[in-house]
Amino acid sequence: THEERTKILELVSRALNDGKSINDFKTLLQEKYPDLLLYLKPSSYLSDDVKDYMASYKLNKIADTFSLHLSDFAGEIDCLQFDTRGSILYSLKKSVASPYFLWFDGLGIEWIDMLLEKVNDVDPSIALAGVDIGTAVLPTITKVNMDKADPETISEKKIDDLDTLSHIKDKSDCNYFSIVAKQFELIGIIARRIVETIKAHANMEVIVTADHGMSRMAAKGFHLTQGVTPPSKSDVFNHGRYCELPSETTPITVSNTKKDGKIIAFCTHNHFTFSGYAPGEVHGGASPEELLVPVLHFARVNKHSTVSKFIDYKLASSEVFLGSDGNAVLTVKTDEPASSLVVDFKGKIISGTSLDQKTWVVKLPGLLAGNSYIIHIYPNSLLTQREETIIVKRKGLIVDDDL
Repeated sequence: THEERTKILELVSRALNDGKSINDFKTLLQEKYPDLLLYLKPSSYLSDDVKDYMASYKLNKIADTFSLHLSDFAGEIDCLQFDTRGSILYSLKKSVASPYFLWFDGLGIEWIDMLLEKVNDVDPSIALAGVDIGTAVLPTITKVNMDKADPETISEKKIDDLDTLSHIKDKSDCNYFSIVAKQFELIGIIARRIVETIKAHANMEVIVTADHGMSRMAAKGFHLTQGVTPPSKSDVFNHGRYCELPSETTPITVSNTKKDGKIIAFCTHNHFTFSGYAPGEVHGGASPEELLVPVLHFARVNKHSTVSKFIDYKLASSEVFLGSDGNAVLTVKTDEPASSLVVDFKGKIISGTSLDQKTWVVKLPGLLAGNSYIIHIYPNSLLTQREETIIVKRKGLIVDDDL
């Protein structure tokens, strides 16, 4: 029941604060509350630094503890390494023949893996065409991000259940662990909404994104850290997560912030001096969980497809070699003929080339010799959580002993 899940979260939080590890009760949770383990699972779609940060963020969120180390870590993440969400959506609008766009309020990168797993649970035949990470617009509030969005990338009114829940606007239910349990339940509902939309628009490709993410750590920091004095004559908003300057040319000397025009937003979990109460999660700042949002691309439904089950596969070798073009070639053999095969590498979907429908060759760019990488392989583009580890090598010189 919801009450039991809430109690489990409370007990796990207490155990984490007592120095226990999730691994201490992983087997029990797998039986009693697998959604909690799914939420805490390291992401398959984030770059290494962001993946490490979000893993720590999620653990602190469940423990409901504030960490200055985590806050400093947030400030070290270079979110500008990612394209803007707007540029990603514009590119999809131009490259996809008939896209249908779904916006979810508050659906930050913390939910990517859980949401895709839930979509797969609802309908394993749903094909994932791509996962991108983009930056929202500062300040990370709904009005600004929706006002600046290209109207052609908004197919229907945004869905705001997650944002409303996370703010704990219902003051009659301020049990934090109950809210987290409801968030997990809501991700399942969002997954069903996505699948329903895909099936209702079978001739279109569905793109899922968000206006901004949410931050429990910023809400905790609001109560546990001393606010920073805002620049003179500026206006402070959203529990101090950002302020608006009198003009774009106003000089500023505020560390751990990003500036965009007249807006200054905190990259850490600090805040400008502001009075109020933050019972749940907040946004408006530039920490990774607020600023980075997913762009999930689902392929159109093939009404004539007879595929109803996953096709198993094996790697020709877990060792791949760099070619002269800088790409590493991976060979995959499927047990049965497949109509397509793609590899998910750090959130990028790379299509394979068929040699005989049972042998597929995939060229993977950007790998470094001596490193190992985790990838996902999707025969027939069907989602699965199975992971493969490949090891990158460079071919040595061939020496002719007869010379």
